[in-house]
Amino acid sequence: PAPASPYNSKLVPTLVVPAVMPKRPLVAFTFTLLMVALTQTACAPKVGSADWCKALEKKSKGDWTANDAGDYAKYCVIGLKPEE
Repeated sequence: PAPASPYNSKLVPTLVVPAVMPKRPLVAFTFTLLMVALTQTACAPKVGSADWCKALEKKSKGDWTANDAGDYAKYCVIGLKPEE
């Protein structure tokens, strides 16, 4: 008998793909996650604004970052105006 060809369909494994791929739920999940992230960042007051100073005063000083402390001193204590 002749040697088997590597291109023989009986010897080459085929990829079995399900008839229905879950593309729509993944798109919906990604879109939802993106919208949640955008709404969370859109609600933060601008650094140096009066609302930002009030929000930072309510926050525990242990939770402040070094940037928070520096910006608080600049804008809320000294009274510099944030750049537009």
